[in-house]
Amino acid sequence: MIKAAIRSRGGHVVFGYLVAVLIGLLMTGIRWRRANRRALDDFMATNPGIIIVFWHERLFAMPFLWPSRRPLCALQSTHADGRMMAACIRRFGVGTIWGSSSRAALSGLRGMLRALEDGSSVAITPDGPRGPARVAARGAVALAQLSGRPILPLSWSASGCWRAGGWDRMMIPKPFSRGRLLMGAPIHVPPASRGSHITGGGNRPPRG
Repeated sequence: MIKAAIRSRGGHVVFGYLVAVLIGLLMTGIRWRRANRRALDDFMATNPGIIIVFWHERLFAMPFLWPSRRPLCALQSTHADGRMMAACIRRFGVGTIWGSSSRAALSGLRGMLRALEDGSSVAITPDGPRGPARVAARGAVALAQLSGRPILPLSWSASGCWRAGGWDRMMIPKPFSRGRLLMGAPIHVPPASRGSHITGGGNRPPRG
């Protein structure tokens, strides 16, 4: 029933707005702390277009935690769930690049490259959209090789969380808990070449 409502004309906009309101109400009741806020601000100030990566299980809070003054785009599929998510994150100032890791992959890659060239950052969940959880695909690495932009791992934790069902067991912070946003070491990827390797912090975001 819900799926049918989302697919209806304008349904994805309405449901996206309601989800955004729910996230906003929940997030404002949590005492958030950015563990290395100055380092994050300094890095973004000197690198206007970066590749943000975080595990799919941390997706719920990320649109709210991202600094709204910094332009950010996220890859979304064109099916009903993707359109609803696009309507939701738009409320937090996050733009959408239409594409998919499995379908329309080339158009999505081109869109992310254009966004980086324009000075916007892009967000990728390297284990999405279907997992396995915490196993990174090479999409972020390929984008870094083509664009020359660094990868910045982000994560968050909270003193109390619910776990949703599904392959990623998405984390939802509980009201009035204490939360932290964490930044990992930037990852600098050499240009694409046979046998190239990643330097500067490994090839996966922090697991915490």
